[in-house]
Amino acid sequence: MPASEVGSSLTGHTATHRRPRGFPLRPVAFAAVLACAQSAIAADKPIRPDILAVRAQHPGLAAQIDSPAYREAIPNLPRRPHARWTVHDFARPQPPIVTPPAAACAEPLAAPSDAIDLLAGGLKDWTGERIADWTFAGGILQSGGKALNMIATRAAFGDIQLHIRFRTPDGPDKPYGQHRGNSGVLFMGLYELQILDSFDNPTYPDGMAAAIYGQTPPRANAARPPGQWQCYDAVFRAPRFSGGKLRSPARITVFWNGVLVQDAQPIFGPTAAAAILPYKPHAAQAPLLLQDHGDPTGRVAFSSLWVRRLKPEPK
Repeated sequence: MPASEVGSSLTGHTATHRRPRGFPLRPVAFAAVLACAQSAIAADKPIRPDILAVRAQHPGLAAQIDSPAYREAIPNLPRRPHARWTVHDFARPQPPIVTPPAAACAEPLAAPSDAIDLLAGGLKDWTGERIADWTFAGGILQSGGKALNMIATRAAFGDIQLHIRFRTPDGPDKPYGQHRGNSGVLFMGLYELQILDSFDNPTYPDGMAAAIYGQTPPRANAARPPGQWQCYDAVFRAPRFSGGKLRSPARITVFWNGVLVQDAQPIFGPTAAAAILPYKPHAAQAPLLLQDHGDPTGRVAFSSLWVRRLKPEPK
């Protein structure tokens, strides 16, 4: 397939992100990983006992764990050095459920005086090959749900404070797992903070809402029911490179509906499905991306999105 196309998926999440025209492409080789797994093992490969135990405890996970894509990918799911869990490990503990304060994110949060409101001009501050799929009306931006795609800010950012208010859809035909209200914010186009309907919708913990996708689950599940507004307040610090080498990794702090769920958490490299990617030197600033997962019943709405540029931390 062309390099600009997305790779294969694992329970609905893509391995590579389609970049808007003119945005640097950094392909992810999950398609090759999955192809290798498919050729090496049948879909009925036995599942690890600890994953079967989780399946019994959480019946909602059965369809995801039993999917041929997951069965075939299990033997090839990578593990970071010294890590207990593989990427997308269903046996990894689910974060504790925390009921967020009722007032948190109930109303849009006004942007500070030095903030850049990325929805003030509708879609004029965004670009993307399928931007026509997205709609903006009544101050609300909504993904199209027709095909996987990304839209990118025309401006580039490095260290930022971000506020984003979002709503996952409700309805009688809600799918399961990664197909339920799936979106994401990709800092610098590389480091994804997952958006998902995680209310009574368990999935692999490093793929739930507020996870650093494929890396670190949130410390708590502060999800509201679908159809209700939620928000992330995040501080993102970009990675630093010197002499072609990584000097310090990216880090992120996230409050989800007023609950701390990522605390200056290091990001181990670009995020991807079923893969571990190393850091490679890149520009100090790059566009922010929003993902449309392409699920017709999973269109995500956004009513507030602003950022503040942050000065580098004192040395």
